[in-house]
Amino acid sequence: MADSALVGLAGVIGGALIAGGAAVWGPLLLKRKDQHQAVADGEKHQADEAMKALIDARAKTRLWLDYLVSTVAQAAAGVPIDQNAFETKAEKLGEAAVGACYHLEFFEKQIVSVGAYHLYYEAMGTMRTSAAVIKTALASGAVAEGHVPNEVMDVLTQAERTRAWFRLASAHLATIRAGHPQP
Repeated sequence: MADSALVGLAGVIGGALIAGGAAVWGPLLLKRKDQHQAVADGEKHQADEAMKALIDARAKTRLWLDYLVSTVAQAAAGVPIDQNAFETKAEKLGEAAVGACYHLEFFEKQIVSVGAYHLYYEAMGTMRTSAAVIKTALASGAVAEGHVPNEVMDVLTQAERTRAWFRLASAHLATIRAGHPQP
C-alpha cells in the first residue's frame, strides 16, 4: 500500500509539474508566435509601402519622360513650343520625379538595389540631361519641322534605357512579396 501511495504521490507531483510547465510555457510560446507574426506583418507592410513608393517613382519618371518626348514630337511636327511653358512644366515634372525617387531611400532594405547601386540616380541624371538638351535644342531652333537632332534622340533613348531599373526593381520586389503571402 505504501508503494501505491508513493506511485500516486509521484503521479500527483508529475502532473503538477506538467501542469505548471504548461501554464508557464504555453503563454510564452503563444507570445513568441504573436511576436513572429507581428514581425512578419511589419515586413509585409514595409514591402507594400516600398512597392507603392516604387510605383510612384516609376509613374512620375514616366510622366516626365513622356512630356519631354511629346514636346520634341510636337516641335518636330511644326507646332510652336512656348519655351517658358516647356521649362516650367518640365521643371515641375522633374521635381516630382526626383522627390519620388529620393523617397525610395527609405526602403533600402526592401528594394535591394536601392542601397547597393543607386541606379535610380542614373535614371534621374539622364532625365535631367534630356531636359537640358531638349531645352537647348528648342531655344536654338534645332528641332524643326521634320527634323530632330541626333543628340536629342540619343538622350531620350538613354533616358528610356535607364528607366528599365524601375521595371526590374518592381519585378524583384514583387517576387519578394510573393514569398510572404498574406495570412
